[in-house]
Order: sequence, then structure tokens, then C-alpha cells
Amino acid sequence: MALAVMSGIGGGGIIVPLLMAFYDLHTKQAIAVSGFTILTGSLVRYAITLNERHPDKDATCVDYGLSNVMLPTILIGSITGVFFNIMLPSIILQALLTLLLGFLTYNSWLKARSIINKENIKFEEIRSAQASLKEQAENQGSNEDAKEGLIVVQEGENTVNLTQPGSNLSSQVGENVNVGAT
Repeated sequence: MALAVMSGIGGGGIIVPLLMAFYDLHTKQAIAVSGFTILTGSLVRYAITLNERHPDKDATCVDYGLSNVMLPTILIGSITGVFFNIMLPSIILQALLTLLLGFLTYNSWLKARSIINKENIKFEEIRSAQASLKEQAENQGSNEDAKEGLIVVQEGENTVNLTQPGSNLSSQVGENVNVGAT
């Protein structure tokens, strides 16, 4: 639960099945308890981050502009959910929640695969740059950095020197990476 709240997903898709399995609650009861635990977790998380500042700019960690945009849709969804919880039988609610959880899991998997593919493309760009630098060093014999396979990855204002081919670069490869020799 704490991990779900910290990651920002609330945890309803996790809490409801656990409450039904371990505490023998019916679907409607589990949904009500889940809503309360999500509210409590959100309030505690807000209290913890209330005085924290954004690491890159002079602002709070809470993006109030985003909350102003999302709040109306969240309220509409909550009111609709309460209406369906009252109106529909438990078996229909379970089926709908299972379909929703499956859909969200599939979308998360697609997004993860997309991110992995983008990172792999960046890795290949870095590897090919390393190979071309080594080839240039072998042909010219004068550039000491190229002989060692040293390349520079520039990401905005940050510069990262990479000296070992095949090292783990997942935390250093971003969307706008320019690869060049030093």
C-alpha cells in the first residue's frame, strides 16, 4: 500500500482483491474500505511532502496547476464509481474492475516496451560511436581518447564521460542525447 501511494497510483487495484481474499469482505465493502485507505494514504503523503521543494526550480513538489486540471475529472469519476457501486451487483463490479485492471496492465506493458526500445536505440548509437572512434584511432593513431574508447554523452547541460563499452547507461541516456568524440 505504501509503495502504491508513493508511486502515485493509489492502490485500489491492489487493495480491493487483498481485502476480499484476506479479510473475507464482499466487493462493495472492499471498495469502500479501499477508498478510505487511499484517502488516508494520500493525506499522509501530502503532509509528508508539504514542505519539500522541487529539486530543479523554486517551487513546491506538489504541482497545484496539475491538480486543478485533474480534480474535476477525478470527482466525476468518483461520483460515477459510487453510483455504479450502489447500482450494480457484486459480480458485475468484479468483472468490470478485472477488465479495467487488465486494460491498465496492458497499457503499462506497452509503455514499458516503448521506453526499453528507445533506450536500446540510444545504446546502439553510443556503441556505434565508440566503434567509429576506435576505428578512427586505429587509422590515425594520434587521438589518445579515441584509442581508449572515450566518448562524451551530452544531455542538456550535463556531460557524462563513458570509457567502458557495454556499461549500464540506463540512468544516463535521455530523450535528447547527442553523441560525439572528444
